[in-house]
Amino acid sequence: MTTTIEPLRFGRPPDVRDPRYAGSPHRFLEDLSRWINDVARKLENYSDVKDRPVNDAYTVTNLTTRRTLDADTVTLAELADVVGTFLTDMDTKGQIQVE
Repeated sequence: MTTTIEPLRFGRPPDVRDPRYAGSPHRFLEDLSRWINDVARKLENYSDVKDRPVNDAYTVTNLTTRRTLDADTVTLAELADVVGTFLTDMDTKGQIQVE
């Protein structure tokens, strides 16, 4: 099971300095309220998708926790430790399952 998560995109919030709001604070507040509700809806929908695991399970063995590497001199074992640490961290957050 693989889930693709699209980046969230929000339009710009209404700008109180926009000429169409001149003398009409009520209109500005209505537009701002609509924008806030739209953002909240998108965040709720995103969290529904984001909270699903990315795949069924990964197995990590012989892991040494490592969160840094030198991209110019990294060894295969160091890179494997970074990837294994990343997978374990994702498992802790519930994004994937590591056995």
